[in-house]
Amino acid sequence: MSLIRLFRVSSLFGALWLLSPLAQADALADLISQAQADVQQGKAQQAYESLAAEEPNYAGNADYDYWFGLTAVRAGQPARASFALERAVLEKPNHAGARLELATAYVQLGQRDAAADELEKLETLNPPPEAQQRIDAINKELNRQASNERQRRNGGYVGAEVGNDDNVGTWPEGLEFFPGATLSAVDSTFVSLKGGYWHRFDLAPDQKLTLSGNAMFRRNQEDEAEQFDQDYLGGRAEWVKDVDGRNEWAVSADLSGLNLDGESYYTMYGVGTEYRQQVSDSAKFITGLQVRQVAFDLDVYDYMATRLLGRITNKPSARWDLSFDFTVDYEAADNGRAGGDSVIYGISGLAWYQLAAKHRFGSSLGYSKVGYRSDYEVGQAINGDSGSRDDDRVTVSLLYDWFPGQRWQVRGQALYRDQQSSLDAFTYDQAVISAGLNYYF
Repeated sequence: MSLIRLFRVSSLFGALWLLSPLAQADALADLISQAQADVQQGKAQQAYESLAAEEPNYAGNADYDYWFGLTAVRAGQPARASFALERAVLEKPNHAGARLELATAYVQLGQRDAAADELEKLETLNPPPEAQQRIDAINKELNRQASNERQRRNGGYVGAEVGNDDNVGTWPEGLEFFPGATLSAVDSTFVSLKGGYWHRFDLAPDQKLTLSGNAMFRRNQEDEAEQFDQDYLGGRAEWVKDVDGRNEWAVSADLSGLNLDGESYYTMYGVGTEYRQQVSDSAKFITGLQVRQVAFDLDVYDYMATRLLGRITNKPSARWDLSFDFTVDYEAADNGRAGGDSVIYGISGLAWYQLAAKHRFGSSLGYSKVGYRSDYEVGQAINGDSGSRDDDRVTVSLLYDWFPGQRWQVRGQALYRDQQSSLDAFTYDQAVISAGLNYYF
């Protein structure tokens, strides 16, 4: 091939390479122009469908994402709209139109906090009067939804869960409790059914009484694990006194019981009080005192627990929810419990991240340290160990929630516990993986 011919061929390919993005841009402009015309003519569904068909080609382009999101909102597809509009504001944070449509999508999805966050950002962009009218309308709808939520007097849920627990009884792995005999952790799949209900009574404008109850029934599938089948019933009464709209006092009473394999294991009853302060629109502080009496079927395990609680919750943005707990428990043993009284110091944190309107991820991390006041005597542990007992426990969990509808929740969870003890009989680890479906009413 001559140099001149080679030059002509390369020039032709170069021209085509330069024209390709221009042609694509023209095609997108035509697509958006047609979608605008359809919306103006009241054909939002048609505009949405034509833009949806091109999402693989143009997703990530802020102009496309904005118009796709707008038509999805108009066509009643808020979940698809939120994905596209989130991409648009990520590319262009000051795109007021995209934020306005995103707030609308969040309202349709029931994500009030996320919608309010978008409206706050819009206010900083000096929206024009016509946009301000829509902002005011969205704010009005948010206030209406919040008012309806506050006025609810009852509610509840039912759910089912399946999973696997690799140490159902929290037994120490491979512990020799007498020569030639060792314990092995019991691994089992399980199925759980659960439900709860609450009802609020407005005693006065500043006083409310809430009664609630919940139940859980868990069945293990392995024969060796049936001894740990659980039936749990619990009830609670809570009286709340609103002081000034930002501070309140609460007094509660609790009663619950747990059966293992159909036989009573323990009964718990107690009272508590809390002081709650709304420090800011996004942060809350809670401190409290709880007293619980735990009565086991075998009286030798009975104890009374007194807990001091401190909790901080914070929502730094529409996507993040954070909480931190600090606890100190004193267990006063009854009837000569092995190890006697104990003191437990605990700290834990939980973080939720709203990945999208219907999806969120969570993670928790907790640590507790237990010290027993009396030495274990020979024969009080599973094996022949004796002496002082101190436990260190770490708990980690990962969670995922999907909300396919306003009343439905799908949850996946992976949990791991590791306890190290000065006595081998109380050293164990445990991993639990589960998936559940809940319906709220």
